[in-house]
Amino acid sequence: MIIKQSLLKLEKSFDALDNALLKQAKGNALQANLSQDIDLLVQDRSQLASQLDDAKAKIDSLQNINQLVEKGIDAIMGELTQMLDTSAGD
Repeated sequence: MIIKQSLLKLEKSFDALDNALLKQAKGNALQANLSQDIDLLVQDRSQLASQLDDAKAKIDSLQNINQLVEKGIDAIMGELTQMLDTSAGD
């Protein structure tokens, strides 16, 4: 009888150990998945930051070109106004 009870206790202990090992394995798998997800998020963030930097550089370049064109147009308009004033005075 004592041996039977001891065997039952031992079996329950093994079951508890199996359950604990399964939980630990599931936890390790979740942690590995989370690590992979975090790595992907970091990569995405890096790519987005690079794309944002490229877009900002392109915007800056277009703004500079826009300013040059605007100055050219202003200069031409000034010359045209001068020419019109001169021809109107004749």
